[in-house]
Amino acid sequence: MELRSGALLGMCGLAGRLITGYLLDRFFGVRVSIVFFLATVVGVFLLSQGTAPAAFIGVAMIGFAAGGESDITPYLLSRYFTLQRFSTLYGFAWTAFAIGAAVGPVFMGRLFTSTGGYQPWGIQLLAIPTLASVVLMVMMPPYPALAGDRTDNRFPSPYSLDNNLTTGSLGIYNALLTAPRVQQFSLRYAF
Repeated sequence: MELRSGALLGMCGLAGRLITGYLLDRFFGVRVSIVFFLATVVGVFLLSQGTAPAAFIGVAMIGFAAGGESDITPYLLSRYFTLQRFSTLYGFAWTAFAIGAAVGPVFMGRLFTSTGGYQPWGIQLLAIPTLASVVLMVMMPPYPALAGDRTDNRFPSPYSLDNNLTTGSLGIYNALLTAPRVQQFSLRYAF
């Protein structure tokens, strides 16, 4: 069963990447991301049911969403930030992913040890960070104003981020960057 679920996860991840590209060409990227995050939440809840059919569908949904999110992340970063910030922010995004991938198994291992097994409520706790991401994505504004007279939105103006985005997720992000504690950090020079 483990080999089949791993293969299913990989196949659905590939399908998620391909379908995400199609969807991002036709719809607002934040909405596409919300759908993929919600697919992850549903997949986690199905996985927690403990039955083979539910686990099969849950693994497929998680794989599909994970494949899609790996494409949505750079897409949204390129739409909301300048190309000069892209590599730094992309590195931060994957660092956060790596931290989650390292902490998650430790958390689940301790939960397994303390409760004597994988409890459905313990597996469902894994959906909380994804639900938090959905809430933040709902607050995202439209893509920033374009630089100059360009008709595509791949090159947002660096000035629009500072002047126009004071609410939603990016407003929180910009507020964090200007906090006194963050300014003491050498990372402030990367932005």
